[in-house]
Amino acid sequence: MMSIVGYFAAILMGTVLGLLGGGGSILAVPIFVYIFEIPAHIASGYSLFVVGLIALFGAIQYERQNLVDSKTAVNFALPALCGVYISRRFIIQSLPEFIIQTSTFQLSKNSLILFTFAIVMISAALSMIRGRSLILEGRSSDKNRHVVLVSFWAFIMGLVTGFVGAGGGFLIIPMLVVLLGIDMKIAIGT
Repeated sequence: MMSIVGYFAAILMGTVLGLLGGGGSILAVPIFVYIFEIPAHIASGYSLFVVGLIALFGAIQYERQNLVDSKTAVNFALPALCGVYISRRFIIQSLPEFIIQTSTFQLSKNSLILFTFAIVMISAALSMIRGRSLILEGRSSDKNRHVVLVSFWAFIMGLVTGFVGAGGGFLIIPMLVVLLGIDMKIAIGT
């Protein structure tokens, strides 16, 4: 029965991702963890794969509509992929099963990932609600001068994305909007 619920939830996740250009990972990680009962450190990897594959098809459609900033995509994607690789290959794998364990408290690797996931979701939501540009204030002439800064933040986003298994709709898109002042439709496509 839970498998049927899980597959229905996955279809709903794909619909949300297709309609909004984001949100898949916010739904995918909990679906994998709470419905399919997959450990969070594995579910976060599954989420990266599933949502990344879906996003690839969406990006192709956005490119056809000229809603992708290719230069920004490359400047952001390469360092972000490096961050994801480091996070998945070294950080996640080096964490012990129990981070902290006392007689009254226990923090497992899975709990740490889910707690971090929640903190990142709340932080991204607050940054979008405030809606202010942190660095470039949306001036396109400044974008070219800040490739190193964009690459740095992309790498950090990659580390976080790799750790929590999420990032497109609620991390990378807000980062493109807030950091670079890119229009939301272009950020979604990019």
